[in-house]
Amino acid sequence: MTVDIDLLKNCIYIVKNGELIQVDPPSTGYGEQIAVWLGGKVDRVETKTCKKL
Repeated sequence: MTVDIDLLKNCIYIVKNGELIQVDPPSTGYGEQIAVWLGGKVDRVETKTCKKL
């Protein structure tokens, strides 16, 4: 199976169980995203946002 993705879009793509999941960046433009793995698969993505002063 194949799928087309937009290489001009800033985001993270995760493939899980044959499904493409798009994770968008933090809305503020600043922060970090951590992919948490359990049993060899991504279980969740934790997003921490920051506000630049």
